[in-house]
This record gives sequence, C-alpha cells and structure tokens, in this order.
Amino acid sequence: ESSLNNAYWEGGFALTDSGGKTFGGVTKAILLLLMVEPSDPALEDSIARLLAVQRILAQTALDAAIASAGHPAHITASQRAMQQGDNSNERGRYSDANEFYRIAWAHATQAVR
Repeated sequence: ESSLNNAYWEGGFALTDSGGKTFGGVTKAILLLLMVEPSDPALEDSIARLLAVQRILAQTALDAAIASAGHPAHITASQRAMQQGDNSNERGRYSDANEFYRIAWAHATQAVR
C-alpha cells in the first residue's frame, strides 16, 4: 500500500527520485505471497504481475536514459541489472529479480543526473 504513495509517482509509469522505495514494498509482498502457498498458481500469477510492473518501471527509466544520451556507464550497468533480473525471474528467484530491477532503475535514473 505504501508503494502507491503519490510522492513516489510521476505520471502513470514513471517514478520520482524517491520512487525507488516502491521496490522494497514489492519485495515484501512477494515474500509474503510465497509464505502463503509457494506452489499456488494464482499466487505465482500475482507475483508475475508484480514483477512485470517493476520491470516496466525499470525499463521506462532505462529507455529515458538512453533517449536523453545519459551517462554510458550507468546505462550499461542498468542494462546488465535488467538482464540479471530477467534471469532471476526465469529461475523463480522473484525477490532477487525485483532487487535487480530496482538496481536497473537506480542506474538508469543516475544516468540522467
């Protein structure tokens, strides 16, 4: 619920500078869902949806950094973290995936500062 704080959001799919806090809230939600029933398909679907949103947020920030010719080292680090997030997600390491998407978002936002 705290991830929906208006102070974290800029428009529909972009986060403010303090918006990185939303990733922590999603990690907590994922861990709680896994504690309920780890093999429940409905819960796995909910986790997949949460991660899809987190990935979109990170990718949106990365696309903006690339479009504005941001700092190349941060863009590269963001791209690497996105790949690590995707790999973790494919392996079922959902909280790790979310953390890598947070790192990707952070590097992408740093690229344009």
